[in-house]
Amino acid sequence: MRHRSQHSSVEERDSRVAAFVDRYQLIAFIALTFAWSWGAFVLLIQPLGLAATQLAQVVFAWGPLVGAVVVTAVSGDSVREWAAQIDPRTTRLRWYLIALATPLLLTDGSRVLAWIAGAPVTAAEITVLEFLSQFAVTLVVAGALEEFGWRGFAQPRLQERWSALTAALLIGLVWALWHFPLVYGGTGAGYGAGAFVGFLIGLPVFSVAMAWIYNGTSGGLLFVMLFHAMINAPSPLQIADTAPSWAQTVGELGQLGFLLVVPLVLTLYYGREYLAASQPTPLIPGRRQ
Repeated sequence: MRHRSQHSSVEERDSRVAAFVDRYQLIAFIALTFAWSWGAFVLLIQPLGLAATQLAQVVFAWGPLVGAVVVTAVSGDSVREWAAQIDPRTTRLRWYLIALATPLLLTDGSRVLAWIAGAPVTAAEITVLEFLSQFAVTLVVAGALEEFGWRGFAQPRLQERWSALTAALLIGLVWALWHFPLVYGGTGAGYGAGAFVGFLIGLPVFSVAMAWIYNGTSGGLLFVMLFHAMINAPSPLQIADTAPSWAQTVGELGQLGFLLVVPLVLTLYYGREYLAASQPTPLIPGRRQ
């Protein structure tokens, strides 16, 4: 009798948890995402050091994927249908080009402007194989998997309440905050307070561009994953160390200009509602009827 009572109590508790998660999906997603990734930082990255554990940074990047899978499953939605967003078969070739070229515009367009202005710009000291290997690792096992959570889960749910533009900016800010321990608490070049400020500015802009690609392809996760992998890949251009100080200024102002112009152009052309020509379908991939 006691066994049955305990079993019933567990079922009731599980039912309450599922109901809570189903009602507050975004809150549960963010909580699980941060718990997984920040937990990985505290347990793995901080004790071992960033330079000693690239694998731990991969584990950190899985947070949004884990959060989205758990919330989708516990809520009773279809994990299979939600994950099927990665299927690219119904999308045109131009979106591959857009997904790969837009990050280059945002990150390297400023260096092209500096070159036009007369600054010495050189090719980065990296081989094609090194570029492709880092791109592939990011796409298959690391940062690009975040997109199952940020775009594949959070973007469509936020769009139920707000415009795609507002949703993208909110995700960009959460995305930047999620990076906080990894960036602010890291060591070496590219880490620290200045880098985190850059994330607060850059990631909302990237998020708007990725929302445009995600909605424009009706939930084509592969394309935002390609975009993400290209962002993380080494830059093919760099302003030479011998360049005068004005060249660095031109590059920095040019990059800021691209970061401001791209979301502005997308919003003016498509409108803020979906940042796309039409409403993406289905509105919430995997949601039970």
